[in-house]
Amino acid sequence: MASKPPTFPHSVREAVTGYAAGVLRDLSLVQIFLAVAGIGFLIAFHELGHYAMARVLGMRVLRFSVGFGPRLMGFRKDDIEYQLAVLPFGGFVQIAGMSSMDEAAKDDPKSYLNAPRWKRWLVLAAGPGFNYVAAVFFFFVFFMGWPSPLATPTLELVDVHEGPAREAGLQRGEFVSHVGGVVVDGDGSFRQMITASAGAPLVLTVINTSSGAPKSRDVTVVARAVDGGFKLGVSPAMRWPSAGVGATMLASVENAWLESERTLGALASLVRREPGVDMGGPVAIVADMKDKIALGLRYYVRILAVLSVSLGLFNLLPIPGLDGIKMAWLTLEGVFRRNINLKMQEAVNAVGVLLLLLLMAGLTVRDGIRLLD
Repeated sequence: MASKPPTFPHSVREAVTGYAAGVLRDLSLVQIFLAVAGIGFLIAFHELGHYAMARVLGMRVLRFSVGFGPRLMGFRKDDIEYQLAVLPFGGFVQIAGMSSMDEAAKDDPKSYLNAPRWKRWLVLAAGPGFNYVAAVFFFFVFFMGWPSPLATPTLELVDVHEGPAREAGLQRGEFVSHVGGVVVDGDGSFRQMITASAGAPLVLTVINTSSGAPKSRDVTVVARAVDGGFKLGVSPAMRWPSAGVGATMLASVENAWLESERTLGALASLVRREPGVDMGGPVAIVADMKDKIALGLRYYVRILAVLSVSLGLFNLLPIPGLDGIKMAWLTLEGVFRRNINLKMQEAVNAVGVLLLLLLMAGLTVRDGIRLLD
């Protein structure tokens, strides 16, 4: 008599499948945590720039917080309150005299209010400056830690989604060196080539290194119209070959500059309401970071570099509520050699902050609905 194959009780099978689902869910939660922590670090590091410059220039710092909301823990040193707060999404630094309502700071020679304009300007600029320092650092780690297997900087297909690229046989991890015979020198120029094709066939020179020796082939692909633009369905990123520390540092600085140009170009396209250009809110940024983390550590490092550039650049723009508008006020005061009413500046900044919050709220709702669709 043949023996029956062993069976497991329903409760055991349920427990095993439940555990597996829990592991997958936990991995997803870890990715979300790393995404939020990464963004929080970039914002806190931005605030560290303000803090460090204020200390160097002799201004009185009252508080430095990592995170927002109620205080979890902290300590006091040199009359400065250092704290860790509940919400990890960023941080802030409180400098005496940055608000016109700080009456005690008006007679304080070490307050921001009584510092020369150039010192106040440097304190404001140090936040975005620290973001650029972080961006160069992350690019440097990315290039040094994961050098390209090719001899020249080449565009890697980080991921290939459903769409024309996958249908044409393109694979994740392959490299694109030319589009229509033109050298691809960055992911920004690659996207421009795709958009300019307007749906006409494109010949991509693709290099595969999975078997060791690079193998090149030409692939014809037709970009598909999506949201008014044209896309192949790929996530591209430039990879750089192994080089010395000096050359890699120069490449890192160059990439921070190129990423700034690409971001400014995207903003200009957004203002002109060009098709295929969109803005993502906090939910979309976290979701994108989560997807990159799922692909591997190196893509997490790279997206931190890209986001750090974006954060630094946005804060240099003269947008009410951000550092750039305050720097613009100080610059105008220096040019015309007269003070601009501080309460009027704060009123403009307050309106700007409110509009930014409303914009973020609207983008969050929209992105949440998109994720649920």
